[in-house]
Amino acid sequence: MKRISLNGKWRLTYALEGTTEAAAARTEAKTVPAAVPGNVEIDLMKAGELPDLFFGGNIFKARPYEFYEWTYERTFVAPEAFKGRRTELVFHGVDCIASYWLNDRCIGQSDNMFIEHSFDVGGFLACGRENRLAVKIASAVNHARRYRFEPSACRWDFYEAAFLRKAAHSYGWDIMPRLVSAGIWRPVELVAHEPTEFLDLHYFTQSVGRDAAIGLLYNFVTDEPVLEGFEIQVKGVCGSSTFQWRGPVSFTAGEVTIHVPQAKAWWPHTRARCPDAAGRESGTCPAAHACLPRRCSPSSRSARPCRAAPCR
Repeated sequence: MKRISLNGKWRLTYALEGTTEAAAARTEAKTVPAAVPGNVEIDLMKAGELPDLFFGGNIFKARPYEFYEWTYERTFVAPEAFKGRRTELVFHGVDCIASYWLNDRCIGQSDNMFIEHSFDVGGFLACGRENRLAVKIASAVNHARRYRFEPSACRWDFYEAAFLRKAAHSYGWDIMPRLVSAGIWRPVELVAHEPTEFLDLHYFTQSVGRDAAIGLLYNFVTDEPVLEGFEIQVKGVCGSSTFQWRGPVSFTAGEVTIHVPQAKAWWPHTRARCPDAAGRESGTCPAAHACLPRRCSPSSRSARPCRAAPCR
């Protein structure tokens, strides 16, 4: 798959909820530069609209903004190469009640700040041209007002948090004062998928001695109607120590064991440095790389580093 990061500089427009269009017409809605990942209070502090909330009682000055709505906006150019491919906009974390707009068309909604949200944008994306992306975030406090609270429905002080998938400490806890925030707090990216590709790879150590065994948990997707002829090829390089493994798979998820003769051990990341395949020093030394190109052969894999992608 191909990924394009949409992190970085955005624009943030904000106003009292329910008044954005009217306020914009009266030039009362404000727009400030914004950073993604981030949150609205930090952007307002950088723009001078809020004082340093970490000083004294300034945190209480954020209370009026709990009733505001926020619109993040930016533009980007989608590559021509993405045309015809299944393409998603992936938001790894948005706090919290949000709707997503691409080229003035709503592509989805979310109400959970803890999980990733992905939207298929193949029918909305203009490849080779500029695209307009907006994320509109509603007031979490106002959203909670629509619920009916039965007697004893909540057993803590902040009832407005009861029905929302939002960090509970936002409403005030022992670790911080109340700050009901909003924002795009995790990365955003545009992802173009291959017809066959990995969703996840997880390596783990099964045994260590003169020789070693590595477990590999895999999960891939494919457009092929029949799961026949698929295989995984793994190549591991650490200094002068190398190994290769190749074997068939009959389903899109499973586990395989890879035997590593005369295994070379190294310290975990940040504990020490180890040489990579070219003899240079690198911060990490991965146990293996899975390579599953559409058509693979042993000779084709020795010329360049392996990347994850299922092979047929």
